[in-house]
Amino acid sequence: MSDLRRAPFIALGLGLIITLLAFASVYRSAADANQAYFDDLVSQTELQVKNRYTLYEQSLLAGLSVFRASEHVTLADWITYTDTINVEEVLTGISGVGYIDYVREENLNSYLEQTRRNIVQDLKDHPSVAAKGEYPWAEFTNHPKTRFKDKFIIKYILPISRNKEAVGLDIGFEANRRAAAEKARDQGVPTLTKIIQLVQDHERTPGFLMLLPYYGHGEMPTTVEERRKSIEGWVYAPFIGKNLLSGFSAELREQLAFAIYDGEIDPTNLIYKSQTKFAKNSEYKHQTTMQASDKTWTIVWGAPDQIHLPESPLFSYGFLALGLLISIGLFLFLKKSMNYEDKIIELAALPDNSIQPIVTVSGVPAQIRYSNKAKQKVFPDLRKLGMNHPAMVGIEQKMIELHEGYLVDIEEQIELDDGRAFIRTVTSQTGKEKSLLIYFNEVTQLNREKEKALAASRAKDDFLANMSHELRTPLNSIIGHVELMISFEKIPFKIAKKLSAVHKSANVLLGQVNNILDISKIEANALKLEIRPFDVTETMRLVESTIQPMASKKGITFKAFYEDVSGLVALGDEHRLMSILLNLLSNAIKFTPKGGVSLVVRKDLVANHVQLTFIVEDDGVGIPLEKRSRVFEKFAQADDSTTRIYGGTGLGLPIAKHLTQLMNGTINYSPRTKGGSRFGVIVQLEEASAEDLASYYTQTTRILDKHQDKKTKGDKNTFANMRIMIADDNTFNQEVAAEYLRSFGAQHVSIANDGLEALALYDQNQNYDLIFMDCHMPKMNGYDATKNIRDFEASINHKPAIIVAPTADATNIDEKCAEAGMNAVLRKPLTLQELKKVLSLYCNVELEAPSAVDVTDNNEIANLDMLTSYCGNDMDRLDSLIDAFKEKFEQDLEALEKALKKKDSEAFAATCHSLKGSAAFIGAEKLVAICKPIKEESKVSEAKMRKTLAAIQEVGDEIYAYLDKVR
Repeated sequence: MSDLRRAPFIALGLGLIITLLAFASVYRSAADANQAYFDDLVSQTELQVKNRYTLYEQSLLAGLSVFRASEHVTLADWITYTDTINVEEVLTGISGVGYIDYVREENLNSYLEQTRRNIVQDLKDHPSVAAKGEYPWAEFTNHPKTRFKDKFIIKYILPISRNKEAVGLDIGFEANRRAAAEKARDQGVPTLTKIIQLVQDHERTPGFLMLLPYYGHGEMPTTVEERRKSIEGWVYAPFIGKNLLSGFSAELREQLAFAIYDGEIDPTNLIYKSQTKFAKNSEYKHQTTMQASDKTWTIVWGAPDQIHLPESPLFSYGFLALGLLISIGLFLFLKKSMNYEDKIIELAALPDNSIQPIVTVSGVPAQIRYSNKAKQKVFPDLRKLGMNHPAMVGIEQKMIELHEGYLVDIEEQIELDDGRAFIRTVTSQTGKEKSLLIYFNEVTQLNREKEKALAASRAKDDFLANMSHELRTPLNSIIGHVELMISFEKIPFKIAKKLSAVHKSANVLLGQVNNILDISKIEANALKLEIRPFDVTETMRLVESTIQPMASKKGITFKAFYEDVSGLVALGDEHRLMSILLNLLSNAIKFTPKGGVSLVVRKDLVANHVQLTFIVEDDGVGIPLEKRSRVFEKFAQADDSTTRIYGGTGLGLPIAKHLTQLMNGTINYSPRTKGGSRFGVIVQLEEASAEDLASYYTQTTRILDKHQDKKTKGDKNTFANMRIMIADDNTFNQEVAAEYLRSFGAQHVSIANDGLEALALYDQNQNYDLIFMDCHMPKMNGYDATKNIRDFEASINHKPAIIVAPTADATNIDEKCAEAGMNAVLRKPLTLQELKKVLSLYCNVELEAPSAVDVTDNNEIANLDMLTSYCGNDMDRLDSLIDAFKEKFEQDLEALEKALKKKDSEAFAATCHSLKGSAAFIGAEKLVAICKPIKEESKVSEAKMRKTLAAIQEVGDEIYAYLDKVR
């Protein structure tokens, strides 16, 4: 298979690889967003669980305060307290709040009698309390009877409606309850029992008690012995596990499934399980722990079957389908265009279909065993004359030689009596039977075939030129529309990042298509150089400005060194020379994980020519010894994993080699001693002068800014009044160009579908200021349409319109456009930056594209408008700056903590001033407002420093949450 015929499969492979990589990136981004949403649900719910438990602890502490504030807490006092905290509505997860008395066995009877008297009296003194309901305290007694000398008797527990069975209960009857009460007594802290079944829970589900010790009105005892002597009782709360988290929001109940265990994950340790069931085989799972008084609870989180995620996978799969359709469409287009070659090969492979006579001879004496159809037309009497036919002269002798062991392989010219001449090719066939295969090519026929081959070659060249247009047009449309969406549509930042990935992938695919077309043109010998004067130093600066950001983004260094090239003007193909260097340098950066890349440019004089030597060196992975000889072969890379790891087609270096040879130069590779690669390029060019360069710019109207007459620059209002025409036969290109122009404020934009329509529009109104003229259009191309407009302008001495040629043509067309009268060439795909340059250079209009990424939904916390404008909607760069802000914020936070610790108000104020600048950069107005007053004070008190630091930390958490959300 020829390299050209590999093109459909290469295009398909590249398209699939790029599509799958982009799909993986988009899918991963959606998965990360969904995981972040799930993690956020977990965090919210976990916070609610912790807050709920903290509220329970605080209710017991408040109850303890009631006992510490009074010599005798009556039933009325306790009812008042429980009504105040509204147990049934506010503390929905607990069964009640109560008090347990510590009673020695020898005091039990007197304790019971006194308690009954107090309660009866309390009910008499407070009729409103008695009216609240039936209380069992009149028959107050302890239960069950136990052998222990000390009793832990529940005296009060409200609301009584669901806790009657607990009144008078000696919780010391059961080991878990007793152990928790004694632990709380000895340690003086809130304590939980292990999982128990509450006497008031008739369903006998898992529950537990929280106990807080009460030591009387004195100071908190400091030793275990003192605490045991001082203990008077416990404020406590009973919990039923299934009611622990009642009252949670509907969203959390529906979107999250979770279970809480007392300690390790074991069915016997289960405290609570949400009604929402865990989905089977869900990828969203999490496990956390929380401290519940003296216990460590384990919480298992999961997603239910019907979780509503913010990012649907349909977008990812839709993008995958689009990429696959483009790849397959491109493959089918290329394949269909090249099927004719397969048909010709298929037909030519059949001897009967061959246009030249083929004869097979065997045996001694020789006999004709086979002849194809063509022999009837060329040698009509061959069947009749057989071996006596003039075309068979000498074959008998060759057959004898073959049988004697001599192989026959000869090409000779024979002439027949009728004046015809043939090239006769005779080859030996040594199978079961020795034979001779004879081909006849008529000399005149060969000439005709040569003409056909030349015609086919010309058709191939035309095919490549047309294919360039057909392949690039849909890709340019995709790139243009995506850039429009990123730059001018108000879209969420996350979607903008995904569109940025699509934009980059489409540009990569366009670059690979360009490489395939270039290598095809090389094979067709159709790649030509555009020789013109150019400033070598300026060209190298362009190369440097292109490569430097690539190196910086990867975190490696790039250095360029120039020797004796300052002010040098040479004659050559500037564009192709840049292609060679950009290919070598981008490869060097791609294959250099760390270290650096360098470019050395040196000038020498050789035989009245300027010899330029370019040396590209890197600290990269290098090329294995066994692969170095194939480094400049097509589709060859260092090893099979190179494409998977680094990408690419293996066409860059072969193209660079061919371009170098076109310039009568050389290119070579050598390994560096310390690792890495070294590529050298040597080309010989003729030296030109600055006057030659200026003359060329004048002739082609490609006038640089420094050569133009300085005019007053216009603004968006000036641009709004300009009349603009877009002449293009592709509706997608029309739409992209028109949308770009309107986004800059253009109000008068006309559309023409071909050259004739463009002339018709111009004929109706000659006051067009700017015309975008596509070169390849039906009915009349852009060159002819431009010539007609220029002729008309000259005939009436009319002010010339600015005519710009947006083109995806792969050939060098600058001079052709200049000859037609066009002012400039814009390479497709059209980009905002290039369009702004043209408008500035030729129309004297300075415009700025707006930032369209929607990142302003919380202006007080952060507003990324300034940042996105600064980044030119480059999502990767915006990500980097956000990370840089976070790093700087952490550094400033650490500096503030150190300054507070040292009570250094001057350092604290200086750091606040630094932080204020960082905050302003991301539009964090709330943080700016906190930091600004500190800088203006001459001396900051320690209390104010502490308060400011707490505020900064709180706002910092809000900013981090917002930035994570928009990303």
